[in-house]
Amino acid sequence: MREKKQPMYYHSIQRSEALKEILHESVSTGKADMLLLSGGVDSSALAALDRNIPAYTTSLKGLSERFDLKFAGRVAKHLKLNWVPVIVTQAEAVENLRPVIRINESYDIALLNDLALYIAINRAITDLGKANITVRSGEPADMLFRGYFATYFMNQTMLNYSIDREAASSLPLAKLETKTQIKVDYPYLSPKVKEFAKSLSIEDTMIYRNKPGDVWSIHTDNSEKLKGPPYPFGKLILRQAMFGILPQEVSLRIKTDIQFGSGTDTLKTYLRTLISPLERAAFEAEGFSFRNDEHAAMYKLYREEGLTPRPPIRGKEDICASCYGAVAKGTIYCVTCGAYPSNISFDVLRKIRVHP
Repeated sequence: MREKKQPMYYHSIQRSEALKEILHESVSTGKADMLLLSGGVDSSALAALDRNIPAYTTSLKGLSERFDLKFAGRVAKHLKLNWVPVIVTQAEAVENLRPVIRINESYDIALLNDLALYIAINRAITDLGKANITVRSGEPADMLFRGYFATYFMNQTMLNYSIDREAASSLPLAKLETKTQIKVDYPYLSPKVKEFAKSLSIEDTMIYRNKPGDVWSIHTDNSEKLKGPPYPFGKLILRQAMFGILPQEVSLRIKTDIQFGSGTDTLKTYLRTLISPLERAAFEAEGFSFRNDEHAAMYKLYREEGLTPRPPIRGKEDICASCYGAVAKGTIYCVTCGAYPSNISFDVLRKIRVHP
């Protein structure tokens, strides 16, 4: 009998089988009331390993062609899941944005990712009739298995250092967990999964190919976007572990940030209507620096919620050059405004990028 040929870029069948067993153990030892299902390989793998909990997917109305709704639907049909697509209007999404800003104490534009999660969780709380639910999330598989832009160019030592530091307190649902009654189950954060990820090589997790492997790596908003092939494509070992379990198009789906997959990124156009040039200029006169008009609008909402950046503790924290808020020592990302690197303001970064 002829052996079934595996795709040529997969490195180790034995290691992918080992990952599947370790991840199954992690899922089996945890408990959850609902799964956040984006239809990407990370959350779909968790759905495949525990098909008994309802899965929720957020999408803006009129964007049924968006990635998350389309792929999550295919996963749900393939695995016979109890799937709940949560379709919201733009007005409903914006109504939910203020509490997301308030809970996170942030005006980072990346909160448009968190917004889709918040909407799905709120729907699950209503459906289940209780506030103290446990939410299962596919975070942080992208960090462990080189799934997103920032990890592509790390050497293994640097990646392992980042894996060691990765904790629930740094993930998108952290503030929601501390300020509400929900709990979050992160199977990819189990010690065994993290140790396994640290034992991998770049060849186990990433290849280069002619098609992009990540929406953000080619997105117009990314000032460091890749101009052409070859493009990095990550999470190979996790993708192979799911071959034969998930539809192949899901196993090989490119990395898609939730805001692009759910359609919440389209709210940027609406946000621009909330801020006038005079209002932005007034904020800038106070010393604040913004990425663009929608970022300034997020700051306006932040201010309307009665929030101001917390100043750093002298000697223990650094200061952000864009919002003057506190930045943890040893990091260069500001959780208040989203500046990266936080020691250079958005205004200076724009000048550097225009005149390198």
